[in-house]
Amino acid sequence: MNRRACCRWLGGVASLLAACGSTALGQMGSAGGSDSGPRREMREVRVPVSASRVQEMVLAGKTARLDSATGEMIVSTLVDHLPANWHTEPAKGQESLALVDSYGNPIVNNTPGLPAWAQRDVDALRGAIAEWRDTLVRELATGADATETQGIFANFVGQAITRGIAFEDLVSLHDAGIVNDGVARGILSYMRYYENIRFANQELFRYTYSPTVYPANIQAFVASRGSTMANVQALQPMGTYDDRGFNCYSRGTFARGMTNLSGQTDIWLTTGDDDAQADVPTGFDSFFFFPCDNAGVNHDQVRVSTNGYITFFQQGGGTLDGTNFTNDAIPDALTPNGFAAPWWDDLIVATAQGNTDRVSYKTEGAVNSRVFTAEWFSMSRLGGSTSDWHFFQVKLYENTGVIELHLSNDWSADTIDSATIGIEDYDGTFGLCGLDCTNTISTTATDNYRYTPLRPFNDSCANADEVTSGDTITQASIRSASPDGETTCGASNGNPDIWYTYTAICDGTLRATTCGTRDANGTDSGADTVISAHSACPGVGANTIACSDDAGGAGCSGLDSTINVPMTSGQQVWVRVTHYGDLDFRMGNGLINVAFDFLPTSPAANDSCTNAQPVAAGSSVNGSIACATNDGSATCGSTAGNADAWYTFVAPCDGTVTFDTCGSRANGGADTVASIHTGCPGDTRNELACNDDAGQAGCNGLDSNVSAALSAGQRVLVRVTHFGSGNFRRGNGNFVLNTNFVPVAPPNDQCANAANLAGFSGNVTGSVFCATNDGTSLCGGSSSNPDVWYRWTNTTSRAGRLYLNTCGTHDAPGVDLGMDTVLNAYNGCPGGPIACNDDAFPTCPRAQGANFDSRLGFVVASARTMRVRVSHFGTSMRDGNFILRWQFNPCVADIDDGSFTGVPDGGVTIDDLLYYLELFRFGAQDADVDDGSGNGVADGGVTIDDLLYYLERFNAGC
Repeated sequence: MNRRACCRWLGGVASLLAACGSTALGQMGSAGGSDSGPRREMREVRVPVSASRVQEMVLAGKTARLDSATGEMIVSTLVDHLPANWHTEPAKGQESLALVDSYGNPIVNNTPGLPAWAQRDVDALRGAIAEWRDTLVRELATGADATETQGIFANFVGQAITRGIAFEDLVSLHDAGIVNDGVARGILSYMRYYENIRFANQELFRYTYSPTVYPANIQAFVASRGSTMANVQALQPMGTYDDRGFNCYSRGTFARGMTNLSGQTDIWLTTGDDDAQADVPTGFDSFFFFPCDNAGVNHDQVRVSTNGYITFFQQGGGTLDGTNFTNDAIPDALTPNGFAAPWWDDLIVATAQGNTDRVSYKTEGAVNSRVFTAEWFSMSRLGGSTSDWHFFQVKLYENTGVIELHLSNDWSADTIDSATIGIEDYDGTFGLCGLDCTNTISTTATDNYRYTPLRPFNDSCANADEVTSGDTITQASIRSASPDGETTCGASNGNPDIWYTYTAICDGTLRATTCGTRDANGTDSGADTVISAHSACPGVGANTIACSDDAGGAGCSGLDSTINVPMTSGQQVWVRVTHYGDLDFRMGNGLINVAFDFLPTSPAANDSCTNAQPVAAGSSVNGSIACATNDGSATCGSTAGNADAWYTFVAPCDGTVTFDTCGSRANGGADTVASIHTGCPGDTRNELACNDDAGQAGCNGLDSNVSAALSAGQRVLVRVTHFGSGNFRRGNGNFVLNTNFVPVAPPNDQCANAANLAGFSGNVTGSVFCATNDGTSLCGGSSSNPDVWYRWTNTTSRAGRLYLNTCGTHDAPGVDLGMDTVLNAYNGCPGGPIACNDDAFPTCPRAQGANFDSRLGFVVASARTMRVRVSHFGTSMRDGNFILRWQFNPCVADIDDGSFTGVPDGGVTIDDLLYYLELFRFGAQDADVDDGSGNGVADGGVTIDDLLYYLERFNAGC
């Protein structure tokens, strides 16, 4: 076996290292400088292949790995392992340290838009600059075509410029012998690419873009090459496209270009390998490919093919996944599936074709925000010449799930390319493309491509999902979530997280738990959770209220989490849910169960039947059972033991009361159950009616409607609760209670049905609560108000004066809490009023302030019947109850006792005459005593007939 074959087929086998020699050792050993221990092994299997595959390989001249006798293909897979001292999560004791790399080394270069670097990365870049400087010098000295080398060298120098890394001790920008026009163009091209990648990476690296400020010597270099900083920093518009309805990724584009790797681990290096594959570690264990189609596999390896793609073989991949030289369109059910392809074509790691062909990888950046890059460097298409080279990369971003395909501007094809660009899911039914979805791309693309997982809607603190007590969220996924917070426990800073928010509607304690997550789909299958509560967004360590890593408890794994957060009414908290550390087994399948319960310490005032809140007819009140306890039961809706709220209603008259919760469920509220009870405790023994789902027009089917017939003054209790025995129908606990009362009108609601007032004096109580309108008014703005009617008949042989008043009504329920009455007198029905009074002060004296009771006096002729209308003042009414008093004085002339207040005293004196003359002079309605007939019939006006009639009666002594 020759040395190249040895290295190609048996590269990692320890027993053959000596035969392979120093070239093999260099190729297969550690590339990073500080790695230790065995890194690689070669696995070889024999796989039966189909006749069509055999024919395809024969036609392509790829028969070296075919066993014609058995019809099998010999497949060798190079397997690379992480160094022994690699940290997939922060080293113990370093969890709180900011920015360390995978070896625990501090970050020394944190350039916006690029992975953070430790000193080993800086040294590797400087080494690459020196190496490619020397290569370029040799090529220029021999007159060889240095086009490709100039581009490579310029890329590394451009990296040093943009990262602010010293390099001019290695090469001077003013050395025209090395930094010629070709190199200068390459440097400016990289600087332009870097500016665009900075702009594109704002979300990934969480910063706000502003143009790079370069030192004066770099600005002078740009100017010396006939360019400007504006040109170097010109931004190419980014493109964003949807995922064609698959709800998994969004596709974006940004300026073409790439950052060549330095300090990389080489898989194949000028080996002549064709259609080879290698399984390499990503260096981190938090990556879900196609999270919407992922079966819970958290990838920590990828299979790299020499043909320009990687596969995520850990979910259902085949042995031949990395060997396909015939690229497919996207999507295509043919294998391989589950791949990301920056440039899938029939490529070869050429042995002596221009610059060094290689396939490499590197994981760089600070722990929890690292980037894995697989790089195809100076690759040739099978059959290409020395002027055929392709540079491209695929990048995977830790914790964000982002995939990027980068194509270098250093590119030359002397054969007809026929490539595939894009990503495809695990079964080949869906994919997202690059330039197009064909497998014949030959045109140089102008863009790089980014595939960003569609984030959960609650991916950020600012978009936290609002939850209520009793909510349980099962199988919530953090697979495609991005990091948006930090906390004080669980080494979870930088991990993907999802967010919830809760607002307390009373004082109490919020309990949030992931109990059941770790073992939901089998022992230790789920995430090792961390849960924390924060007082504001963004959620960080400084505003952490509570944090739990391992809570345990009944029914919980020891790796589940629980927090208890004391809260005051109106307080809002934001809850972050993530996983512990950064290890694969700590994220599990990326699915989390989280439940919220609020335990109130101060329920609402109407939490008990005895403290029921009064409601009135026509009212609509907002209520909540979120903080309520149980104080009753009912016969419908399975509500035994449920939280409830209580209301009370008193019927103003006979009628039917209806309570409904229309509008409650539509706004996220409770699936209500309403019941009516006659007393406390409100239970099934004193229940009048119960309803769960009303189904009435305009209401959600889960709202309630309940009615009962009541008699005047009857008091009932209304219980509002939620359906079922659990919290799943409680919603946010809120509801609305609407009260409607359909009265039975009083018997004296109409003038024609006026109630009789018998005798010369007396009193009655009445109400206009349930009355309609049947008259008008001369005063008090009560013409359209509800009214009730009374009648009184003069059974004596002569005219007299009837006095009526409502004294005491306005203050009967309490000072200024009663009805503001208005009285009108009618001669008959139908007809209009002849006398009116609104406020009678001081005739109806009161302890303080004005008086809103009424007093009315008028003459009633012998045998005549008068009607009295009782109503209320203005457009609103505090209380509809009143007392009506009446007294008949058969002496028309007796109208005053000398006080000039219109109070008769049982005798006729000069005081009565003087008072009447005063009334007549002002045209007061009490002066209306006759209509000219001489019979003492009031007619609603004051004329000389009234004066003559009064003088006649005064002269008669009565």
